Amino acid sequence: MRHLGFDLQAEAAVEVLTSDVVRSSAIEGERLDAEAVRSSIARRLGIPRAGSRRASRDVEGIVEVMLDATRNAAQPMTAERLCGWHAALFPVGYSGTRPIAVGTWRPPEAVPLWRMLNTGPPVNDQQRLVVNRLLDGFAGRLTTSEYAKLAKCSADTALRDIQDLVDRGALVRGAAGGRGTSYELVVPRQAKKSQKGQA
Repeated sequence: MRHLGFDLQAEAAVEVLTSDVVRSSAIEGERLDAEAVRSSIARRLGIPRAGSRRASRDVEGIVEVMLDATRNAAQPMTAERLCGWHAALFPVGYSGTRPIAVGTWRPPEAVPLWRMLNTGPPVNDQQRLVVNRLLDGFAGRLTTSEYAKLAKCSADTALRDIQDLVDRGALVRGAAGGRGTSYELVVPRQAKKSQKGQA
């Protein structure tokens, strides 16, 4: 690499990083557009690429984390750095109602629940925020109006989001109907079994 010119070194770095990002994401079951990844990396490294494809927010977030992880591999993993990665990867990021709690763990039902939700179309930002709040032990009843407050959206949007989560099997309606209808998080069977095993 020392004998290569700067342009060739930069191009080689772009190709290696693109391959790393695309392959790492494929392991997680996410297929990224390699050209969009290449475009994002090149832009961040200050390398002009004519006709490059515009990268989505998801691609930009993954590239940001990968570049930080590779460029600063020797740096300690601080709470601030972890929060930065979280903000890059998840749309609610720092703009959520509260920052992520570093050092705490989600309850056992979180993994199978998110696995179930990730088998279909991706949930939207509001749904992700509310489901995580419920997993964190949200105090109170989840009604349409409460969802709208948590997600900062309209009542119509809240109702659509809730109905989608009910259809996916993540929420179930409470016994009371009408205006007082509330919803509870469904604990997938896998989580219930693991909890019985721990008892």
